[in-house]
Parts: sequence; structure tokens; C-alpha cells
Amino acid sequence: MKALLIGNFGAGNYGDEMILIAFLERFLNEFPTATVGIVTANEDLSRGFLGEFFNEKDLSRVSFVRPLPFGVRSLLRHVRSGSSLRKSYAEFDLAIYCGGGLFTDEESPLSVPMWASYGLLYKRWKRPVYAFGLGCGPIRRGLSRQIMTHLVPYFSYCGVRDEASLECAQGFGGGEKVHLTRDSVFLLDGEKLRSKVDHLTPPVSGEYIAVTMRPWKTMTDAVCKKIAHTFERIIAQTGLRLFLVPFQEFPQNDKQILNKISAHILKNEHIFVSDWQPSLMSLLGVLSHAKMALGMRLHSGYLSAVLGASFVIIPYADKGRGAASFGDSSCIPLNRFLKLGQQPNDLTNFLKSVEDAHELQVRKAADFNHIATVEFGKLASAISRRMHIRE
Repeated sequence: MKALLIGNFGAGNYGDEMILIAFLERFLNEFPTATVGIVTANEDLSRGFLGEFFNEKDLSRVSFVRPLPFGVRSLLRHVRSGSSLRKSYAEFDLAIYCGGGLFTDEESPLSVPMWASYGLLYKRWKRPVYAFGLGCGPIRRGLSRQIMTHLVPYFSYCGVRDEASLECAQGFGGGEKVHLTRDSVFLLDGEKLRSKVDHLTPPVSGEYIAVTMRPWKTMTDAVCKKIAHTFERIIAQTGLRLFLVPFQEFPQNDKQILNKISAHILKNEHIFVSDWQPSLMSLLGVLSHAKMALGMRLHSGYLSAVLGASFVIIPYADKGRGAASFGDSSCIPLNRFLKLGQQPNDLTNFLKSVEDAHELQVRKAADFNHIATVEFGKLASAISRRMHIRE
């Protein structure tokens, strides 16, 4: 059996790359004779990430496939490479979307048509398509909604990561094929992961908060300045250090917005802006050793939960509100965050609420791991039946 794994891989987004690690590990163990193709924008980068987690024997079962051309530049790159589109994709027996917030038009009107093109290609070839841990919605544009009505009912199994995605996928005709699987990173073994990173040296001395921010339409100069002032209050009132982590390199490096924020901070000896690193282990070490993770990147929270660390997400869009499933204390709206520390005991109470929520976060992460594991078993059974594999 040859399976194609689809996701936002090779773009240097830590969350998407960890989704691939989590799903691929389970898939290779479940199907020991299967081979896998991974759609990636950067084969060398993907190889490097996988090499941190998999041995040569496992990697010998993995190949890499260029993304489908979607635009003039990508089409030209595909033509120049001399590869055949049909040859690249037709060799696979099935396609699986591994997770990530792929199906939403919040960030770009092209997102849904681009990602749906993979599934619709396999639908045309009458080959099965599956999904696990997908973020779905909001989808407001007419063309995108029409495309989803053709794709979602075709899924043999459609796993989504949160309740909002469940409602969205069912609304496009998914029916009983749609399952709440939770995010694919919850397939990871947290204890095993911690054992890999506990020996790593913390990035800074003393207690610190791991901070993630990202470019977004609401991140104006005025908002960046207010965020900087909030950071100054956190440093002044708690003595904690802030370690700012770029979570994505391409197409927009988070470091640009982090530098923009840090430039407004006058006393910055307690704030550190990291370079983007092509190492998932380094990221996991930063999150594992942090007092808490705080920021806009959803998977900084999810991965912290897997590692047993505290987190608070600042939702920047509807798809970021999945962290609310961990409880109200796991999210803080941006407008509230910008005022944090202005009132007496405000910051102390916030940090206390995060500390109190930690036990719930650990329990939720264990629950989500159980759900993801059970649902992966259902996905594997569906694939085995379709591909006539003896379980």
C-alpha cells in the first residue's frame, strides 16, 4: 500500500511539522509494510525534521512529492523540474489529510481551492481520501463552500480537531463520516517526548515565558506597541524573562513581528528574540522548560499540553479558538491581554489562574490523547477494509 500524506509541510511551521511527525509515527507502526509519500514545499527541510524522530529504516519507507502547482510560479517550477504530475501522484493508492487548519478562507481566498485540489484529484481517479485532525472553517466564500460540498461527502473517513470544525464539516454533507479526533499532535506520547528534551539546556537562565506572535491583519503598529507595553509590565511585576519564539519561517517569518514588538521595549535585558531554527527538538525543549507558553500560535499551546507544561493562547482568528476546549483560563482575548497588569493584582491573578488551570490542561491532554488514539484505530480499520489489508 502506498499512501500520500497531505498538509502544510516543508513551510517551516513548527505546528504543521509536528502534526506530520505525530501522524507518520502512528501510520508507519500501524501499517508496517506500507510506504508513504509526503507532499512538501521543501524536501530538505522535511528530511531534516523527520531525521530528528525517525531512524533510517523508517525513512527508507518515505518519499517526497512536490505540491500541486497552484499559480504561475509553482507551475513554472513544476515544468522546469521535468517531473510528470500524473506520475508523481498516480502511484499512490490513497490520500490522507494529516491535520492542520487547511480548510478556511480567513487567511486567503485560495486556501480552500488549493488544499481541496488534492482530494478532488483522487476523487477523479476514484481512489479513497481520508482526513484526520483537520481544522475546518470558517468558510464564507461561495466558491469555497461549493468546493467543500464536493469534497467532504467523498471522504471515506473525516477526522476533525474541534467542535467548530465538526459542525462545519457536517454542514457540508459529511454526516456520520465526520469524527471528532482532536488535533493530530495529541497522537504523540508526551512522556516519551519529554524524555527526549529534558536533557536540553534551557535557552535562557532563570524562569521564562515562551512567547509566540504572528503577522496578522490586526497586528498594526499601534497594537504591537501595546503588546510591548504589556510585556514590560510582565517583566517589571514578575521578574520573569520573555523568550520570543518564531513559530514559522515561510512565507512570513514570525521574527519580523517579534522584532517589531521588542523594538518598543525600553529595558530589554529580560527579553530575548530567538532566530527561527530548523529543529523541532529545540522548540520542544523551549516549551518544556518554560514556566508557560503564551501567544498566538495554537500549536505552541497544544505541544505544551502534550509536554505537560502550562499555556495560554491569544486567539487571533476563529480557528485559534480551539484552545477554549482546555477551559477559559487557557485563552485570553487580545483586548484583555493588552490591558494586563494595568490594575492592581491583575497580573498576579492572571498567573495564578494559569497555575490553577495546569492540572486541567494535563488532564485534558490525556483525554485528547485517548480520543486521538481510539479514532486513529477507526481510521486504520477503514483503510484496512478499503485496501483489503488483514488486521
